[in-house]
Amino acid sequence: FAETISTGHVDNWYHLISEHTMKTEFIPLSFEQGRILMTLHEEYTRSNEFPWTEAQLAQQYFPELYDQVNDVLRNKLSTGQVFVKLSSRSPKDVQTGRFEQLLQDELDSLSQEQLKDNHMRCRALVRASCKMLRVESFHEMIKLLIMSERVYEDLEQEIEVRAPSDFSLSLVLREWIDIDFDLEFRGYVHNNQLNALSQYNHVCYIDEIVQNRELMLRRMLQLFDVVRPKLATIGSYVIDFTVNPRLLHDESQLEKCVLIVELNPYEIGTGSCMFDWKTEKHLMDNGPFEFRIVETKDDAALFKEMNPSYLQYLVQ
Repeated sequence: FAETISTGHVDNWYHLISEHTMKTEFIPLSFEQGRILMTLHEEYTRSNEFPWTEAQLAQQYFPELYDQVNDVLRNKLSTGQVFVKLSSRSPKDVQTGRFEQLLQDELDSLSQEQLKDNHMRCRALVRASCKMLRVESFHEMIKLLIMSERVYEDLEQEIEVRAPSDFSLSLVLREWIDIDFDLEFRGYVHNNQLNALSQYNHVCYIDEIVQNRELMLRRMLQLFDVVRPKLATIGSYVIDFTVNPRLLHDESQLEKCVLIVELNPYEIGTGSCMFDWKTEKHLMDNGPFEFRIVETKDDAALFKEMNPSYLQYLVQ
């Protein structure tokens, strides 16, 4: 199953339910390309500088990948902007000067009262982190991949366990759509049964979710009933949904109200959000179904769960 969802064969699930998800292109990476990405990451971490130009990366390191990426950007995805990740994980751990500007833009959109609310500030951090992954060029894309420790770890693991001919990670380019990043949810499906569903941002109180909990749940379950038969051959997987709040109350807009972001392996390496693979595996495997959201504002819990590098942006 891992080779269906998180490797070069990840497009198998996409073609089954492409009408219910965002337009996505997959570019298989070679063992050598993965090795070069790791080498450049090691050079970057030693110097803490990114000296490579687009021409250098395209001509010296990734000539084939450069052509493939530009073909996708120019000919296959209409917006010219994409969300970039590996078929395993995204480079969302990268923070650059661009992140600081994106975060400042998000904070500037908040009222003075909201700026005093750590949960609103946390939501701004999440939005800025997601927008960091919006790229328009090969250079922006490769820079994120090279700088990311998450990407390096995934490449290292793949290279350690696979022969060069069996290397099976892909570069995933998803057409950028301005979704509401606060309204993402992660579901855990075992033996074709959805047993657990969680708010994806599992540290922030999000008022829109609390107020519309039952309706959002109903909309996601309606879409899951549509796609479940199409994914029956996979059986067990982790599925991410995003909800469009502007269409939430329109019964005729189900197909547009909820989209599937992606599928991931049903395994401990996939984030468990508000559940726990170790202590709640029986529930995730067998139910009964539970839908969990953050129901109260708890700054102590927020500080405990936050990435330490983000704490500087909160009101102490």
